[in-house]
Amino acid sequence: MPKEDSSVKRKHNQQLKRDQIWNALVFLLENKPIEKISIQNICDIAKVHRTTFYNHFYDIYDLLGYGTEQMVSGLIPDDILDFNTDAMSANIIHYISRYRNVLANITKTGFKDELFTITDNAFEKYLYKTIAAAKEAYSLKIPIHVIAKFYCAGLSQLLFWWVSNREMSEEELKSQVDEIIQLIKKSCIN
Repeated sequence: MPKEDSSVKRKHNQQLKRDQIWNALVFLLENKPIEKISIQNICDIAKVHRTTFYNHFYDIYDLLGYGTEQMVSGLIPDDILDFNTDAMSANIIHYISRYRNVLANITKTGFKDELFTITDNAFEKYLYKTIAAAKEAYSLKIPIHVIAKFYCAGLSQLLFWWVSNREMSEEELKSQVDEIIQLIKKSCIN
């Protein structure tokens, strides 16, 4: 096997192992706060040895940082480059449904600020790219990066409010997400 192929295979295997360990933590976070989860618990679920864990992550918070980036990257896929209300709503609702307990448990930790920052950055990247793509229709005098920061802060706060608001149905959530996306679109693009 050529050296290049073996290197690619090794990177792929490392990624699979990291994901396996992250998925074990997600499984545990569904029902437990992070302070009640040990490295050994994660290794037992992931079916890996502790040394494998430490080959990939420094500690549980390093794993949490890695996994949070992975989790949030699915919130807004790169292929959504417009104010496609249905696609955005579907992604946000899927994200909340899939990770509600995990996010709730993470927000009870010292990692909460980092989670908010990662989420803000995902929303900001999406809003900036979307508004910039329609630059000729952009009607505000405020620079695009400023308006993107403004709206993403609100979207992030709402996302975490929706996570904790267990009484809200998916239909209500979808309706609110749709309205907010339309509000952003109307205020930025004529």
